[in-house]
Amino acid sequence: MDMQLASKWCRALLLGWLVSTPVWADDTDIYLNNSALDTGITRIMLTLDFRSNVGSTICNDASSAACETIMGSRLYPEMDLYGLDGERGADGYPDQDQLDPLSLGNTIADTYWGGTKTNLYDVLRTVLRVVLNDVSQQAASNASIEGVEVGVMVAHEGTCKGAGPGQIPNLKASKPKGCSQGAYVLKGFTDISDPLTSAANLEDLFVKIAAIPEPGIQASWMKSAWNGHSFKIRDIYFEFFRYVTGGAVFNGFLGYDDYNSQENLGNLYETDNDVVFDLLLGLGDQALLSPDVSIMNSYNLGLSLMADDTDNISSATYESPLDPNDACSGLYMINSLFGTTGNSHGDTDTAIGGTAGSGGLGLSLSGGQDAKDAQLVGNMYNVDLGSSTYGAPDVPGVQNLTSYVISDKVRTNTNAIAAAGGTGQAYPLSDPQAALDTLSAIFNEILSVSTTFVAASVPTNVFNRAEVVDNLYFALFQAESEVRWNGNVKKLKIADLEVTDPNGVITTEQIIAQAPLTDPPKRAISNVDGRILTDALTFWTDTTGADVIAADPNAGEVSGKDGRTITRGGAGQQIPGFLPSSTLGADNFVTGARQVFTEDPSSANDLLDLDGSISDADLTALRPYLDPNDAITDGDPERELIKWIRGIDAYDEDGDTVYTDVRPWLMMDPMHSRPLVINYGAREGTSYTANNPDIRLFFGTNDGIFHGIKNTETNGNESGKETFAFIPLELLHWQKTLAANFAQIAEPHPYGMDGIAVSYVYDDDRDGNIEPTDGDYVWVFIGQRRGGDGLYAFDLTDPDDPELMWKVTSGTSGFEQLALTFSTPQAVTLDLGVAGGTPALIFAGGYNGGWSGNSRVGKDAGDANDTIGNAIYVVNAETGALIWKAVGPDGGAAPTNSDSLFYQALMTDSIPSNITVVDTDSNNVVDRAYVGDSGGNVWRVELTEAAYIASGSTVTDETNWYVTKLASFGGAGASDLRFFHGPDYVRTTTYDGVILTSGDRADPRETTVNNYAFAIKDTFQTTNSNAAAIKARTPLVIGDLTDITDLCITGAEAACTSADLSNGWKLELEASGEKGLSQPLTTNGVVLFTTYVPNDGSAGQQCTPSEGTGRVYVVNLSDGSVVFDLSAGGTTTKVDRYSEVGPGIPGDVIPYEDQVLIPGKGIGGKQIFNIPGRDLWRIYWREEDVDQL
Repeated sequence: MDMQLASKWCRALLLGWLVSTPVWADDTDIYLNNSALDTGITRIMLTLDFRSNVGSTICNDASSAACETIMGSRLYPEMDLYGLDGERGADGYPDQDQLDPLSLGNTIADTYWGGTKTNLYDVLRTVLRVVLNDVSQQAASNASIEGVEVGVMVAHEGTCKGAGPGQIPNLKASKPKGCSQGAYVLKGFTDISDPLTSAANLEDLFVKIAAIPEPGIQASWMKSAWNGHSFKIRDIYFEFFRYVTGGAVFNGFLGYDDYNSQENLGNLYETDNDVVFDLLLGLGDQALLSPDVSIMNSYNLGLSLMADDTDNISSATYESPLDPNDACSGLYMINSLFGTTGNSHGDTDTAIGGTAGSGGLGLSLSGGQDAKDAQLVGNMYNVDLGSSTYGAPDVPGVQNLTSYVISDKVRTNTNAIAAAGGTGQAYPLSDPQAALDTLSAIFNEILSVSTTFVAASVPTNVFNRAEVVDNLYFALFQAESEVRWNGNVKKLKIADLEVTDPNGVITTEQIIAQAPLTDPPKRAISNVDGRILTDALTFWTDTTGADVIAADPNAGEVSGKDGRTITRGGAGQQIPGFLPSSTLGADNFVTGARQVFTEDPSSANDLLDLDGSISDADLTALRPYLDPNDAITDGDPERELIKWIRGIDAYDEDGDTVYTDVRPWLMMDPMHSRPLVINYGAREGTSYTANNPDIRLFFGTNDGIFHGIKNTETNGNESGKETFAFIPLELLHWQKTLAANFAQIAEPHPYGMDGIAVSYVYDDDRDGNIEPTDGDYVWVFIGQRRGGDGLYAFDLTDPDDPELMWKVTSGTSGFEQLALTFSTPQAVTLDLGVAGGTPALIFAGGYNGGWSGNSRVGKDAGDANDTIGNAIYVVNAETGALIWKAVGPDGGAAPTNSDSLFYQALMTDSIPSNITVVDTDSNNVVDRAYVGDSGGNVWRVELTEAAYIASGSTVTDETNWYVTKLASFGGAGASDLRFFHGPDYVRTTTYDGVILTSGDRADPRETTVNNYAFAIKDTFQTTNSNAAAIKARTPLVIGDLTDITDLCITGAEAACTSADLSNGWKLELEASGEKGLSQPLTTNGVVLFTTYVPNDGSAGQQCTPSEGTGRVYVVNLSDGSVVFDLSAGGTTTKVDRYSEVGPGIPGDVIPYEDQVLIPGKGIGGKQIFNIPGRDLWRIYWREEDVDQL
């Protein structure tokens, strides 16, 4: 920050805070002033599969330049191919770091690497060394990481014929006897994050891993060449279960025949056996391949083999690594597979099925080998292993096991294991760099889940008229301690992935994929937290950009990949001037410059170029908006500020003493402004085609900018470039505060243009192409939400040349009761008696909230009646002229009804919700609407068509257009229900269903109110013949709806089938503070909606994300009963109604073709979820005489 700017603006900013305290954000509360989430210890178990497949050659001469290139600069210096005695095989130390004791001045690499082949086994060991060292350094330097522990498990040989654990080897016999079976812990969880011990612990870990022989080689202590042990999933996982819960050692000691050891050298855990390595580094003899007995209790190995030294291993137990004080620790398994898995021993399945008291999981496995493997992995992902139920210490939080799989070849069972373990699909492991990137990405994801915060993303689909195409856009933002929050929009794609389930059934699953599209496609979304993967590349990102090349490993960033980081890649990178290859420009007229506009104060509805060289006359007109307090007088401050708005670093934010370069980041947060996507087709006057249509995005950000973004170039290349930026006059005063970017002085983060844009598109010949010569047009409308009370209309028929059509505010005549424009306008066609219909907007009065001085007002302050926001408006979409409004009391005399006004005395609460418009007779004209308000009321709005009005009446008079109260659910205290999101509407043969959820978005952390999901049955399905009855009926109250929370779980309960559901039903959102903050979606008799559960800081929530948790509900429309076994518990309970989708407030469930798009991590790892029976959706498209729903 330039100090001159800071000093001369300090007075202005303080004055600004005192004179005109801004309107602040509401649900930003969940992202601010949070205590860090108690992440606990992150425990990661590596399971290593060493079979002949790992012997595939990577390079033929380790000493060659070609091998150095293949391995890469990070792996090559860390390779460990030989021990100090020159024997081929690792010893745990990089060869280039070890001097050869037999060749003075040479390293082991110098002496032995020439002509030595390297294989996948060498790569995996080297990758583990590099990645674990990185993780150790990251954990040590990142205070938010409480600790990282890593262990190693390997499989035994499988030679036991009968029950495994019963065949304890007899080492006292003259000829020792025994067999091998199952798996064992080679190294228990070891702390690699403590700077005082991590180096020694890592060294011990690397030496253990290095001791594992290379498959295909016969060492002197082997009976024959060893070709590896079969990797048996259930054996490994059940041994891990016994370890982590502190149970009896199961197969851990059954290693008599491991590694083809010679019988006369004893069992695996003896010190005088075949796995001892006499190291020359002062370590002495160590049974490096023996089970880690340091994690066991109640054993005696009889290592001296003396007659009085009795073996006692049958009663050995593990010492659980979990601790009751270890709140919120995480358990992860990373499986490396090379070849197909083997079938586990029969005694393992028997033990798994045993009761918890007998050391089992109580899990009855069925099906074939792969199906059983997936069932066990899935069960351990879904249960809490840190529970006394299984004999483990009771640890706060859920200690479930999340499983990753990396494999030389992605197979049916590898994907099934990954999916069951909560990570979606297996990662391929082939060349060295891919192996390094993959393992780094996995560790980054694990640690980022526990330590990093990235705001929830909101996906938006793009469409081609009635059909949806494959693009998805994610609006992202990052909460900051300063006023300015960075934001971005990133593009991903939906792709088909062929999946084979454990039973061998092949299906095609659609996934959200990263760039570039490959076969098979790569997942872009983490199944662990529902956010973009740290190593994903999104489609608009230029990988040569400095923002993407630089990477912060502590944030999990990967060079060349933008991932989830807000200030890397995406549309933010593509704003003109940010990349050196583009032009920022101080003025719009500069070729290729960023196009920035505001309103022309001297000419209504005209745009003014916001140029650095703005004329004196125009600057004089703008000055009251740029600096309303006239507090900045030094130099030429307004022109400096305009340059800063354009993106020029006019105040040297980066500290390089250059005042003409680009600012460090140019896009602020699009917190609520989900991008509107419009498909212009093969737009007239361009070379876009049907295969590469002109698709544009429109959204606002909280620096007050309304952005236009291009999806692709005319040649088909990915774009993401901003085509224009517009700032309303009313938001220019914010710019000096944003430029100064001081830490927040009183209240957090201002809003600007944070509403959701909508469109009215007219395509005269319906050819899918916007052709102005045909009379086609595109109009776009956007409100400000908490940014103000403005609503703006643009003609974007040419998306590169925006035109301001009109705007309305509370200062516009007829709109005096307009509050903060929370309610997104609905673009519709109405029948007002004009041929072809009238394009119109319908929206509610908005939210009465915010600040007056230092005090909250309106519904932010309590539940008192409102005198603004309690209105519904219908305006002409082309001109902005008021067609009709319904209003409640404004504190003055009640108005008289007229053709343009309906007075509803009961409408005493502001209406922040979107209005749901309805075409009840399916004639492509809207004739009814429903909406909820901030007082817990639900309103029905009649918009009778001109074709059906009473003789002698006017279409908009009170006999035809009116508002009635359908329901009154609100109250005080725990009953202070508020509706912030629109209802869903479902038409059945006997009733019109109105489905909505309650929840105070303005106070997301409150835990007093008991919120519900409601399904209301409106039995007056027609308007014309029932007007008197509709106006006369008594509104429903909350007691009129049956509570089905505990009544209808399966739907087959006697109490449910006999329940009175004639008025509908209500479902309690039972978690503390749980609230519905999205619009429901109903499809094929199933209702889907998301909820938010705040973290209230109580002991029971210490392990939930500090920003709270999102859920998605899936219930039957008929009675609110369970649809799917979402908890995967096998028994239907009420928790099967919902599934957690990740941290933060989730977005809406969005229709996508015949499926739905679930926010966050989806359901069962699937973001694209199938609800059978739904026809093709029509979404977000506006055409004349087409139903706008």
